[in-house]
Amino acid sequence: MNDTDNALMRFPNPHDLPMIFVVPAPERTVREPNSLRMLPDTGACVPRNAFWLRRLRFKDVLEIPPPSKPAATRQKSAPAALSKQESPS
Repeated sequence: MNDTDNALMRFPNPHDLPMIFVVPAPERTVREPNSLRMLPDTGACVPRNAFWLRRLRFKDVLEIPPPSKPAATRQKSAPAALSKQESPS
């Protein structure tokens, strides 16, 4: 058996799986399988694996498009903040 045969037999890397965005169905709670924390009501991006596909099939979660990222709030850059502190008043 060489390295290429071994690579074909390995388990899939969970980071290689496509991701889906899910939210709990109304009046349902679902625990994340690895951390055992509750899935937030706002939803989460999870791997598209057997666990989450089963939750979708049993209608424990709903797949929705991921929310768009909010615009980043403007913050003062570090040099500007330091120059204000260093300047004499």
